[in-house]
Amino acid sequence: MLITKKMKLISNYKHNDSLRGKFNRLALEIFGFDLEDWYQKGFWDSRYVCHSFLEEDQIVSNVSTTAFKVFLNGMVFNAIQIGTVMTKKEFRGKGLGVELTNTVIDQYRSKSDFFYLFAHNKVWDYYKKQGFVPINRFNYFLSIQPEKRSCEPLRKLDLTDPEDFEIMIRLAKRRNPVSKTFGILDDTNVFLFYCLNAYGDHLFYSDSMDCLLIFSASKDKVVHLYDVLCASELGLRDIIPLICFENSDAESVLFHYSPDYPDIIEEPEAILSNDKLFFKGNGTVLPSECL
Repeated sequence: MLITKKMKLISNYKHNDSLRGKFNRLALEIFGFDLEDWYQKGFWDSRYVCHSFLEEDQIVSNVSTTAFKVFLNGMVFNAIQIGTVMTKKEFRGKGLGVELTNTVIDQYRSKSDFFYLFAHNKVWDYYKKQGFVPINRFNYFLSIQPEKRSCEPLRKLDLTDPEDFEIMIRLAKRRNPVSKTFGILDDTNVFLFYCLNAYGDHLFYSDSMDCLLIFSASKDKVVHLYDVLCASELGLRDIIPLICFENSDAESVLFHYSPDYPDIIEEPEAILSNDKLFFKGNGTVLPSECL
């Protein structure tokens, strides 16, 4: 491990403009986005913490943690999600990421039931070597029946409109978890990050049901459903007709989460996802698959 005397381990520095700027520059370099807008809007709360190596005038490596309450197979756990794992190209291969990961695990071990992260196949071996257990993830494919179509139009939210922005925040705070098989109970601020950076053009609001659906349509007549936000519990009989109004030629829905709606009649087809969910537990019994 090549950690030089010039390197300094820093964490929880979001209110330091200079250090936050250095973090954002590395995030922009590695991932193509930064967290400044999220911070300026007041959504970067105390649960998301950066743990970084600083060398001279730049942050060269980072591992971030977010504390969540997680639904896993119907039970609630205190969990730490590991994310924003990044190292400048010229500092890779020196063990910085491993050192940061071990540091956060030692720091949060007594405060959590398990750690988890999402990873693409290029880094699966990396996390296995650090003691994380890979668990298969699935997307779920369901055919749409022609009669299940709605006459109610959805309204696409405009996040530059203060009233629409407030609708999104209100529903994010009051929402039920999208799945009790694997779902997050208190993900409001992280959800808002994704709305600002990824989902902004895919937010559709139902006034009659007071719910927000996040979906996009592909050319092969498949609707990709990413999330559903509502204070009350919805079933497929509520959701599918709304999607179909916006996509009248849709023939199927691909759920990017585990649909465990009580009114599912036809069993969805499970499609293995390109990424895996990795767990590292503190004695917690982990599933062999995250359905």
